[in-house]
Amino acid sequence: MKKTILLTLLGFSLVLLGCIQQTPTKNQSLEKLTKPEAETKSPNKSTEADKVESSTDWQTYSSEEYGFEIQYPTNWKIDKLRSNKETSGSDIVFATDNLATHEGIRVDETDLTLTEWLNDFDKSIILKKSELIVDGQEALRLDISEFSQKIIATRHKNRFYLITTGGKMIENGMLSTLKFIN
Repeated sequence: MKKTILLTLLGFSLVLLGCIQQTPTKNQSLEKLTKPEAETKSPNKSTEADKVESSTDWQTYSSEEYGFEIQYPTNWKIDKLRSNKETSGSDIVFATDNLATHEGIRVDETDLTLTEWLNDFDKSIILKKSELIVDGQEALRLDISEFSQKIIATRHKNRFYLITTGGKMIENGMLSTLKFIN
């Protein structure tokens, strides 16, 4: 089961990474691309994700099946073509209107813990590991070397959530709107 989740995550990452590759320009440092914006264990402590733009005109994606809801900007959409665990490794894929950015959320029903998941992860590609809180749940954020990818892993009840992002979900505040609903 663990190997299946890991292989699927890596496959998903490769597909998604081709769509969202970020490379630093002369004006951006690698540190800026990989520095965690939310390194806190306290759900009451403000994070950088809380401080970025958030708008009441954002849309809300809600799924009883996957047990979460999340707000996303009006210039983003759900990429139905890529929102398929069989092809992309993700249940829900959000994309900018121009399809330049793809950010995915995968949900699995499993008893796998964050520690077990991390133990199976390829540590050679981890640039930085940090802990954070996602809607009151402990989470791990891994900044990985491939395409400045960030992976956020968390659990709620019997579900394991993997959020794969090039950073846009963190920068624009989407991650801070994620709520578990059942």
